[in-house]
Amino acid sequence: MSNTSPELRPGRPSRLRPGHGLLGALLLALAASLPALAQDRPAFLDPNLALSVEADSAELSQENNVSIYRGNVVLERGPLVMRGEVLRIAREPDSGRIRAELRGSPARAEYTDPANPAQPVVAQARAIEYTTIVELLRLEGGASIRRGEDRLEGESVRYDIPQARIQADGGNERVRIVIQPPENAEGRSP
Repeated sequence: MSNTSPELRPGRPSRLRPGHGLLGALLLALAASLPALAQDRPAFLDPNLALSVEADSAELSQENNVSIYRGNVVLERGPLVMRGEVLRIAREPDSGRIRAELRGSPARAEYTDPANPAQPVVAQARAIEYTTIVELLRLEGGASIRRGEDRLEGESVRYDIPQARIQADGGNERVRIVIQPPENAEGRSP
């Protein structure tokens, strides 16, 4: 995200790693429910996929390789759909990699894993950054990630896709994580 925008600067995120008590176990379970393994990367990171954007208006700068879209913005790339009010896309001219910054009330991203289409991952926050440059998804301001009944909520969430690592910060509140037992667990009905 832009370093000039103070409202998007993350605080000091908690470094949450698997193996750090119950919280680590819960985050590991949530991370397992997200498309995380480097060898099983989410389809939207495929550099061969086209990026499609619709909006009420667009401003394009070929000199800076930046485009800004305003009003009812919808970005689609494979199984990833992002919706919000303002979208800024910066593109690296040589590699074609992109950084997309979406704002909304809230901005929303939905990823439908082709292997599990019945339970899409839905993320929302006031600002969402998606980058193929370092394969990162960052949510700032009232962030939440949900898949089925599982959820992670905090002021900010950073998801490092290749490292399968989630960092969450509650800001002035606490981070909240809810992981449901698998449907085939004893006593849980489908």
